[in-house]
Amino acid sequence: MSQKIQKVLILLSLFGAFLLIAGSPAQAQRKTVKILGVRVEGNQTTDAEVIKMTAGLRVGREITGDQIQNAIKQLWNLGIFSDIQLYVERETPEGVFLLLKLKEYPRLDTYTFRGNKKIKRKDLDEKLELYPGQVVSPAQIFKSKKAILKLYEDKGYLLAKVDVDTIPSTRPNRVKLVFNIDEGSKVKIERIRFFGNHHFSDGKLKKQLKGTKEDKWWWFGGDFNRKKYEEDLEKLVKFYHKNGFRDASVVKDSIYYDASKQHMFIDITVQEGNRYRIRKITWEGNTLFDDNVLMRALKMKEGDYYNEEELQKAVQERLGGLYYDHGYIFAQVVPQEVPVGNNQLDIHFKIHEGDPVTVRKIIIEGNTKTKEKVIRRELRIHPGDVFSRAALLRSHREIFIMNYFSNVTPDVKPVNDKQVDIVFKVEEKSTDQANMSMGWSERDRLIGSVGIGMNNLFGNGQRLNFDWTFGRYYRNFQLGFTEPWLLDTPTLAGFTIYDTKREAFYIGYKQVSR
Repeated sequence: MSQKIQKVLILLSLFGAFLLIAGSPAQAQRKTVKILGVRVEGNQTTDAEVIKMTAGLRVGREITGDQIQNAIKQLWNLGIFSDIQLYVERETPEGVFLLLKLKEYPRLDTYTFRGNKKIKRKDLDEKLELYPGQVVSPAQIFKSKKAILKLYEDKGYLLAKVDVDTIPSTRPNRVKLVFNIDEGSKVKIERIRFFGNHHFSDGKLKKQLKGTKEDKWWWFGGDFNRKKYEEDLEKLVKFYHKNGFRDASVVKDSIYYDASKQHMFIDITVQEGNRYRIRKITWEGNTLFDDNVLMRALKMKEGDYYNEEELQKAVQERLGGLYYDHGYIFAQVVPQEVPVGNNQLDIHFKIHEGDPVTVRKIIIEGNTKTKEKVIRRELRIHPGDVFSRAALLRSHREIFIMNYFSNVTPDVKPVNDKQVDIVFKVEEKSTDQANMSMGWSERDRLIGSVGIGMNNLFGNGQRLNFDWTFGRYYRNFQLGFTEPWLLDTPTLAGFTIYDTKREAFYIGYKQVSR
């Protein structure tokens, strides 16, 4: 009996009890009854109190027919029961005693694979993510089969089949799963054909399919990946749209095999449509910049073939960037394409400039070591300035090249239509270095070196380095300090203290230098 039919029968029996109280189905939905007791049967691994709490069947609660339906729905949503029956076990003038009969899905004991020769068990385990004690429902079995087939498909075994045997375990309410895998033969793409392409050759179109290639003896290829194939179909359409064919589409694609089931054939039918050139470009709503300035920023001109990708880039990056650099972050540029005849296109840009915005405040987050002033002195944009995207990007770059942070993320948060806040979120990284080495030689005896470098001393942005090398006949000591912002001005200052001693022995004489 299906879950849906079973649920209906349960509700009918329950509403029958309500009819004794309310007199009609409509009244049964509105009438409330008090729960005097709830008894749970059939639960083997799930606590009865948890079941009652999940269903909302609390002793003393007044419930309606709708709430009973919801209680059963909540239990189904757990995904651990194969059968749920709710009865009125006893009825009194004060209320009802309910009996909840359940049948749990079995739990997983172990699982094994049979027939997997091309894919290792550990790779299958990673995809299934099964574990002992897990609920084994039809949905879980279907999900596991689908995961195995997807893995085989990605490896080129497109005709693989999986059957699952459910075997009772010696442990109560436990089962063993056996995945019987028929791997089949590995399928290679033998041929890709195009239909409906008049302006571009098959070879040109095949180059657009980056992840779907024919099997050639001189080239490693021919594997079929459905996700990559679908992405390649999108790339094919974009290729047409970049070359003036704004209405081009893939109207049909077919995949079939030869008798051996080892070779795949792909047929792709395209509808190219007309190829458009830009006849005229017009502007509306631009008061900050005249048409000539916008045309130079657009970098598209009349007479060019229509290029959808270039148009989107021009609107979002070049025209949008032009306005953003002058504080108009709410400016909107909307292109309207109007076909003229069979092969020409007018593009009309409607611009809503809005008002320039200023920076209300700049917030620094995530600097656990570096002091805030060390970051702020690198900024090229400040509170009170008119917002500039170029200044924001420059500030981001200056903070990053300090090499104190593994990541720097700027975020612009509008306050109102005239002000924004800028948040720089940084992630500190280790900036200190230390090294030490020791050795022994017959002539110098014990030799070694110790070095320490602090590139962000106490979070002040200062640099301190210390190096000491030593041996029996030589010694080198060096201490350096650098202040990149002397007296909070961009003035670099520093000093180095060093002491070097070396004694060189040669036959017949001794040399000492310091």
